[in-house]
Amino acid sequence: MEDKITVQSVETNVLYMGVMALDLILRDTERRMRAIGGEFKYGKKMVFNRFFKAVKEACLMAERLQDDVVDSTAGSSYKDYDVWLGEANELARLILLFADKSTVDHNSDAVFDRLESLDGEGIITEDVLQRFYLR
Repeated sequence: MEDKITVQSVETNVLYMGVMALDLILRDTERRMRAIGGEFKYGKKMVFNRFFKAVKEACLMAERLQDDVVDSTAGSSYKDYDVWLGEANELARLILLFADKSTVDHNSDAVFDRLESLDGEGIITEDVLQRFYLR
């Protein structure tokens, strides 16, 4: 019997993909920060060191959560793991592009309009999204 896809399962999957996507972004940020680390003054260097430790801790937590993803793909002989990795990379690209493009007037509206116009599962409705509007 096929499991019914629910809002909860989509949100849970997004959380796991989000962790994986944030892990990708964190590791890239860590690499970039290391490259410029010598340019910080003492106060900034202290903040950078605290940030670096937090990034390392976040990466460790992401690895622990990623174990759940690996375990969940055991039933498919881990073939679904590549799907998770692909979706995590897509989400990371989407987050980074959105962060860059959304600062220009109406771009975020255009992105949401386009996403809403695409075919999908129909699980995430406007009623679900209402919780994520700033009031």
